[in-house]
Amino acid sequence: MNNVAGKKIHVVIDNITTGGGIERVCSVILPLLAKESRVKVIGLLDSDKNTTYDFPEIEIVPLNSNNLSGQFGYLKLLSKAFSIIKKDRPDIVLYPSMGRLTVFAAPFILKDRFSSRHTRHIACEHIAFSSHSGMVLKLKRATLPRYDRVVFLTSRDVDQFNDHSKFLYIPNPSPFTSISEPRAEPSNKVAIGVGRLTYQKGFDLLIPAWKNFIAHHPEWKLVIAGEGEDRNKLESLIREHGLEHHCELLGNSQDIGQLYQNADIMLMPSRFEGLPMSLIEAQYHALPIVAFDCETGPREIITDDEDGYLIPPFDQQKFSEAIERAITPDRYNNLSIAATQSAERFDRNEIIDHWKRLFASIQH
Repeated sequence: MNNVAGKKIHVVIDNITTGGGIERVCSVILPLLAKESRVKVIGLLDSDKNTTYDFPEIEIVPLNSNNLSGQFGYLKLLSKAFSIIKKDRPDIVLYPSMGRLTVFAAPFILKDRFSSRHTRHIACEHIAFSSHSGMVLKLKRATLPRYDRVVFLTSRDVDQFNDHSKFLYIPNPSPFTSISEPRAEPSNKVAIGVGRLTYQKGFDLLIPAWKNFIAHHPEWKLVIAGEGEDRNKLESLIREHGLEHHCELLGNSQDIGQLYQNADIMLMPSRFEGLPMSLIEAQYHALPIVAFDCETGPREIITDDEDGYLIPPFDQQKFSEAIERAITPDRYNNLSIAATQSAERFDRNEIIDHWKRLFASIQH
């Protein structure tokens, strides 16, 4: 039985036009759902429809043309979103959240249920549950049970709750349809980091570690793809460590696949994660990975000393030493082979089947 065909699915999200990981995930899942369903994305903080990623057959509704800001502005935008939901009466509403969205939306959902029991609401948590601060953690525990289902990216997050019929684990899918051939050796001498230039992603920790590595391997270069509020800080750090010729901030890329193809190794220095899309993408391109073993995320993707290395947070010296181990001739090819085998877990069609089964479980 097809549990998606003909359904009306709305997605409420902070931003759909920017180029981060959560938007990347949506750009994979939503077009696949849109082949059989009517999908509308409501971007709370978006002021236009100019998305970084492609969303074919999907209606984009930007709400923030007046540039509202602050908590009061956010609540006004949510009120506008729920006016659309009340008018359209979708079968399912998804809430991909990096933090506050699923907390602030919960009261609107309770109010919506008084007027209609037709719509099902699904929270989609894209950040590790344990990474939230004490007050946010309490608010999450109070509000998430109000949703019909809650989807986490890791099983460790699901284990924070007793009701495993409501709290579920569905990993991110790969945006790529085929896995690259394993690599024999690091031919281009390029390391890649991917993510927003923010405190969470830890590139300020990577740059000193890269300096340690470059001292022994001056022919290598680090490229970081992404944009964010820490750009000026990171540019200063690059100059401070004399890495202008060994480290480049590329900004957002329109062809991330080509960047992975040109790279030899993936580096992730994040302080916390959900289930990092960039690591899945790297494995699809047969790249060995070195990452800090933050509480959730990298460990769900990397098997230490098999397809990459997990480094105790946030030991920069051990991080640079792991890069050296990964590129040695007797290790590199084996790590690359194992990466391609690990990548098979994140096949997009298999992940979509998980979502279809979820939709079936909440049918009327």
